[in-house]
Formats: sequence, C-alpha cells, structure tokens
Amino acid sequence: MSAARSANSFRLGLLIALSVALVLGSFWVLEVMRKSGGTDVQNAPRVAPDYYVKNFTFVKMAKNRTARYNISGEVLTHLPMDDSYEITKPVIYNLSNNRPPMVMRSERALVNSDNSEVQMIDNVDVDRPASGTTQRFHLKSAYLLLLPDDDVMKTDTPVEMLMGTTILNGTGMVANNATRQLNLAHRVHGVFAPAVAR
Repeated sequence: MSAARSANSFRLGLLIALSVALVLGSFWVLEVMRKSGGTDVQNAPRVAPDYYVKNFTFVKMAKNRTARYNISGEVLTHLPMDDSYEITKPVIYNLSNNRPPMVMRSERALVNSDNSEVQMIDNVDVDRPASGTTQRFHLKSAYLLLLPDDDVMKTDTPVEMLMGTTILNGTGMVANNATRQLNLAHRVHGVFAPAVAR
C-alpha cells in the first residue's frame, strides 16, 4: 500500500512539475514574441502624420532679431518620415525694410525640415504692391519653389507676370528678390506698354 501510495505521489509530483514547466515555457515564448514585435514596431518608420496645427502663424527671425517672413495657413501637418510639413491654404509674407511685403498664396505647400525650401503647389499667386522705389509685381503659376533664406523663387512651369505695366509670359523662371534679377527660360512673350508722358 505504501509502495503504491509513493508511486502515485511520484506521478503526481512529476505531473505538477511538467505543468509548471509548460506554463513557464509558454510565458517565456509570449514574452519573446512581445519583445520582438515591440522592437519591430518601434524601429518601423512612421509614415502617418503625427500632429496637426490649425490656423497657425510661424515667424522667421533674422539674426538682427527682425522678422524676415511669416507663414500662416489653415492646417499645418507634420510628416515624421522626413520631418517635413504640409500646409493647407498657405499665405507667406516676405518682409523687407526697404520694399513693401510680398504676399504669396497657393492651395497647399510643402516645407522641408529646416525651412530652407517651400514648395507652393496649385493656384500660386504672388503679389507685391508698388512703392516709391518699386513697380507692382504680380505672378501666377501652378508651382513655385521658394528659397526664403536666399530670397529666390524658381519654377519650371509656365508663369504669367505683371511688372508695372509690362506683361510677361514664359516657361521656367528664376527670380532673385534681393538682387532684383529675373530670368525666364522658354517660350517668352512680353507686352510692353508705352511710357506715360508726364
């Protein structure tokens, strides 16, 4: 009787030990899977936008602490994959001490991570009113690349410009607002109004 009882106790102990080993092994496998899955998720590039800002204004300051330009828009979306921004209905004011501000609008804009490039896309409209030293400047295009730090605008799409009373059309343009140089690349056509006698 004691031999049978000890055999049953041995079997019961072995069964409990195997059950405990199976449970611990299952926990170990689940922990390994959780950690490996978590690492993959953590290291995966984030593609979806991670934050939005509505009705914002961003002001870029010069080294002398004066405002150089400001960007406002309806919605700013941050894209974490390349740390860039997409703006809906952007309005950019390029400020200057000796000239009226140039105002640039479009349907949307893409801004790179260090704000050195702004791509204005769809229904681009640029306007600078006349002043005592400059004529009115107005530009329309489908696309415009702004280099705000260099005060340069570029496009390879057709443009329509009004400078004072002169109308210019062309495809491809580089305009340097700081040096007041303008180059049109292809299919250039101009209408020059006669000077008004005083």
